[in-house]
Amino acid sequence: MSRVVSITATDGEKVEYVDDGLAMSGGQKEVFWSPDRSYVVAFPNYLVEKDARECLHRLVDDYRIAIFEGEGGESFRELFCWPERIVEWKGMIGLVYPAFDRKFYFSGGPLKGAEKTAGWFASAKSFSRNVPAESRGTLRDHVWTCMELCRAVGRLHSAGLVLADLSDNHLLIDPPTGSVLVTGTDQIFSPGEFSSDVLGSRGYMAPETVKNMYIHARQSEKCQPSVETNLHSLAVLVYGLLLHRHPLLGLADWTLDDALRESRKLGKGALFIEHPKDPANRLLPYTGWEDFLPWADTDQVPFAVLGPHLGKLFIDAFVRGLHVSRLRPTALAWEDALARTLDLMVPCPGPDCPAGWVVVTGKARTPVCPLCGTPWGLPSLPYLDLRFFRDGGKSFPDGGRLVGYEGRPVRSWHADRDIPPERCGPPDWGTRTGGTVGSGPGSGTVAEFAFRDGKWFLVNRGLDSLEDLATGTRVPVDTGIALSHGQELILSRAEGGRTAVAGMVYKLEEWGWFPERLTGSGKSGTGEGQGGWSLGGPAGAG
Repeated sequence: MSRVVSITATDGEKVEYVDDGLAMSGGQKEVFWSPDRSYVVAFPNYLVEKDARECLHRLVDDYRIAIFEGEGGESFRELFCWPERIVEWKGMIGLVYPAFDRKFYFSGGPLKGAEKTAGWFASAKSFSRNVPAESRGTLRDHVWTCMELCRAVGRLHSAGLVLADLSDNHLLIDPPTGSVLVTGTDQIFSPGEFSSDVLGSRGYMAPETVKNMYIHARQSEKCQPSVETNLHSLAVLVYGLLLHRHPLLGLADWTLDDALRESRKLGKGALFIEHPKDPANRLLPYTGWEDFLPWADTDQVPFAVLGPHLGKLFIDAFVRGLHVSRLRPTALAWEDALARTLDLMVPCPGPDCPAGWVVVTGKARTPVCPLCGTPWGLPSLPYLDLRFFRDGGKSFPDGGRLVGYEGRPVRSWHADRDIPPERCGPPDWGTRTGGTVGSGPGSGTVAEFAFRDGKWFLVNRGLDSLEDLATGTRVPVDTGIALSHGQELILSRAEGGRTAVAGMVYKLEEWGWFPERLTGSGKSGTGEGQGGWSLGGPAGAG
């Protein structure tokens, strides 16, 4: 028989929950719904020591203020399922959490009603077999999702906090909307001020943590969660969510002893499955792996398909920094690399491509999508190499590149490096196959790429100083300028304003068919050929 329990939280607010004898068990806690199911009350099923109680009070008070009430803090509220208040009942201490949004539950398929934990998406097996098509999202959605995750983790680290168990168990995602929710927030603490009984989850603990687990018996002597161990966990999550495989779980079999296998495979003997010089832990074809392609094949889909920015960080995380924690990329470095990667992505012309989007690097040997094998059939794609003003008006490389396609927006932060990127994820990608990109309040769109009459144009949608640097030609709003290789444009003359050098990614063969998905104004043709991509085009090509 169910009953409604009414108690007073430590902040004086009334809290109610339904005790019907069917509490949800969350491993280390029992969870009860509120009568209107707008929040839950979670009671740990273990004795909470004095220090842990103090840490929970800090979590609800000081830590919560540091994350959400500082500059820009409001935008982080939807990234965390953070406890809102503390209750005490019959000697137990409990935390009150907001309920998860419905988008974080599968609405159909074999997982209907289950939470969208990141683990379903980070494995080729579960991703291929269990995640319904409507919940999978595209590669670009996953890049955005990872960027949101890095924002959340970076916010914790900037406040001197870490999440003891940063893993797929404590991360909910909804790729089609680019939404992320970090859970397990009762395990957030300040290293040096408190310690944690939780060290992490298998596959996500840093090698130094795994190694020490088998050396020290006492918890106090084991490697405590820290910013450095969190950075390893973050790298594993990013790699898994983008490539649907684990970066360390290859086919190397170090020993027949289970405990030592765990220690060596994920601990002191951990080896990147795509290590550029040591192939001992490579993934190799196995019975039934055809069901998990292309993700299970590191030859067909190496991490290099994600472009140079992420590629460098994967090497830093899983080669240089795997056993040297100080060399691991920060959350901010991951966020920046993911943002730059988004700027390199274009739609794949293959209607059945498992990724939907591809990173254009200009270094692919054949003009086909590496994921689905669809020929591109494109004569060219425009790009803008971003530069910034310094030292008396001279421009210098910024390290960013924006690859264009029909309707691709140029955002305000592309034109001015002092403007922080807005959060305009999948619901407001600003992509379409033709027409005008929205430029209303908050859209951040200041220009767009367009293909007309065999030429690529940059159409001004809100720049007051768009100009061809060589000719001095000004481009008024709602007019365009034809792009040519090597052409330099002034995007903004503001203090943080940028210039951009235009270029073309050319296929080294006859000009072919433009799929409508990419240009919206294509002409029919064969699009066949076996040429490659190169940065720069034939002499005089525009």
